[in-house]
Amino acid sequence: MEAIDTLKPAAGVVYSVAWPNTPGDTRIACSTSHGKVVFMHASGPKKGSVAALVSNHTGLVYKVAWSSKMDILASVGQDEACWLFTPDNTTLKVKIKHPAPVFGVEFSQVEGERLLATACEDAVVRIYDVERPELPRPVAELIGHVGKAFGVAWSPILKSTVASSSDDHTARVWNIHSPGKHVVLQGHLEKVRALAWHHEVAYLLLSGSWDGCIRVWDVRGAGSCVRVVLDHHADVYGLSSHRERPFLFASSSRDTTLRFWRADVVTPDLMIRAIVTEDWVRGGVVGVPDECVRVETRAAMCGEESARVVKRMSECRDKVERALTLAQFLLPPDGLEELCNVVRSMVGKVPNMTPGRVVHGSSVAGVLLAVGR
Repeated sequence: MEAIDTLKPAAGVVYSVAWPNTPGDTRIACSTSHGKVVFMHASGPKKGSVAALVSNHTGLVYKVAWSSKMDILASVGQDEACWLFTPDNTTLKVKIKHPAPVFGVEFSQVEGERLLATACEDAVVRIYDVERPELPRPVAELIGHVGKAFGVAWSPILKSTVASSSDDHTARVWNIHSPGKHVVLQGHLEKVRALAWHHEVAYLLLSGSWDGCIRVWDVRGAGSCVRVVLDHHADVYGLSSHRERPFLFASSSRDTTLRFWRADVVTPDLMIRAIVTEDWVRGGVVGVPDECVRVETRAAMCGEESARVVKRMSECRDKVERALTLAQFLLPPDGLEELCNVVRSMVGKVPNMTPGRVVHGSSVAGVLLAVGR
């Protein structure tokens, strides 16, 4: 991977970034140590320039989030406040006071929900209804952590379900309507920071910690750790995935590296069924969220993107187009690129030059033909 651009907000340390969900909007929002949320143009003729500065906070701004359902943002910081505001900072500008510094904030991603979660130094995760963002309404206080609550992450699939990370070495999963029955995920040896849900397998949650570990959790029942990744050499602060490539995750660490992980190894049966099953619906490759989180149910995909893939596959003209649609969804981008390059070399009868090696199409043709049969 290589850097293609560098943006400089010139506002101190950049703690977080957030992208808009509006097509054509090229701005990116950054939370900074100078107490500002900086909007910058990420592409186009104004690329690299500052679009706007928002100075609602009086201290460090730890996190900014951009709603995927409404064109509003939320920022939290050292000054014990969460601000709800529009990009122009005039149409909407509402302060939600907290009893201590606030470190995490995120909007719910599930269709039909207008919820906001915050993680506070007092160990409480607070939930607000922002259907009317000018009048945010407290919905729940999730109490259970015994150390600073640091991060929050809403499930992209399950309604009213949010995960939180804390200094108490745990991650927790809550249903905001029955907070007393939350799942406690124990195993990290240090403070837990990063959280990321799988965009398709509803019961999988990843967490990153100061212990340098990434843990993959099955949050069903009492919760269990299904995999531990030890490759980082220092605190893991960030975890992320994109719904269009749900089996690829990225992690960031104080060891100065950004690493990429294939998550299909956690659910190999699902990956095999996705490849060999012609009809994903009848074959149980895709399912309904409430059914997919039952303990006895085998893994299935139930996110928005897999539903789109099913539709696209039904419109494919031949098996080659279907295979490409599958590959774009299931394979990491570098694996897909290499596969396409190999096919090109087979057709053009010239070797495929890749960094550090030469791949001859004839050397893999037999394997590909055997798989095809």
